[in-house]
Amino acid sequence: MLICNHCNTKNLDVAKFCKECGNSDLYDPQAEEKLEQERRRQEELRRLEEEKRKIAQEEREKSLKQRKEFIAKHKSKIIISMVSFFLIASLSIYQYFYGGKYSRVYISKLEEKCHYDDESSCKMLQTIYKEKCDDGDGKACFAGIFVSGDLIRVKIDGQWSFLDKNGEIIAKPEFDKAGNFSEGLARVALNGKWGFIDKSGKIVIEPIFDDIDY
Repeated sequence: MLICNHCNTKNLDVAKFCKECGNSDLYDPQAEEKLEQERRRQEELRRLEEEKRKIAQEEREKSLKQRKEFIAKHKSKIIISMVSFFLIASLSIYQYFYGGKYSRVYISKLEEKCHYDDESSCKMLQTIYKEKCDDGDGKACFAGIFVSGDLIRVKIDGQWSFLDKNGEIIAKPEFDKAGNFSEGLARVALNGKWGFIDKSGKIVIEPIFDDIDY
């Protein structure tokens, strides 16, 4: 409610002019009370925010104190656990790369020698792969097939190609027929004509022959 200073007529809160005399000099007799109420409301909000901030700070300090106490109490156990974990991890890495006949370094050396037709290395690899395969290592089972350097013939949607030791197809499955590799080459038939591919899957002799005795 707004009161006119000129004629003391009561007007609505939204009035701009007095309904009685048209004067614009209007005032709210409760203005000071409303301002005081708003001031108290803002103070209460600030008090609540400050209280929440203090509680959060106390919780952080309490949590930090508990962590420090836990670490201080179990310091020796924590150190032992960390050292043990480091030693186990280091040992596992060492075993993988250098630990005996199953180490990655040792197997890599055998694979390299076998690649250059070292028969003894190939036989040792076959033994290792068989043992690992028997222990459930599927990759070792598959790798054992390729110790001699041969590839596997596969037929996909009626067309032939070859798989390498990683299980990757080395050439697009487009050949009508395919023979085994010998001296690095395999004969293949395409559109009724014969040619040769190498172990990378590249056609080295175009399929232009009616027949090949190889």
